[in-house]
Amino acid sequence: MDLLREIVRQAEAGYPEEVCGAVIGRRGEPGTYEVRPLPNIANRQGPRGPDGRVRDARTAYLVDPIAECRLLKELEDSGREIVVFYHSHPDADAYFSPMDRELALLGGREPWWPGVSYLVVSVRRGQAKGAAFFTWDPDRREFMEHPVWIASLTTRSKGCR
Repeated sequence: MDLLREIVRQAEAGYPEEVCGAVIGRRGEPGTYEVRPLPNIANRQGPRGPDGRVRDARTAYLVDPIAECRLLKELEDSGREIVVFYHSHPDADAYFSPMDRELALLGGREPWWPGVSYLVVSVRRGQAKGAAFFTWDPDRREFMEHPVWIASLTTRSKGCR
């Protein structure tokens, strides 16, 4: 639960831009997992969505390739791996957009990162409103949605912390 709480904190703090990062660790050993934010450089080099439009950090994320390479080297040296990629959707629902799918599949028919799941956090007016977890179903050849309850985890809630 602390991992999700940290991702929600980052998503709210990064509003009105998308934040992105990874949960890393030894697969199947949740005690080894940690949240790693990755810089979103969409404002420097806007990615093109499937519709051909150039996006900025309010509507897309583009992970800094240098930070990603550093993380991958660290993981290789430590025996850990990426378990989940996460990002936020400012002023939008938590869904797996066509652009999210394209990035996950890198234009192909199979996930670029086999076994990695995806978490999307909806942030409206600076407060997380929902989240969804997406996993690849090889039989259906599609990402399947698993809603995530976050109401008590938002940094501005008066619920449990």
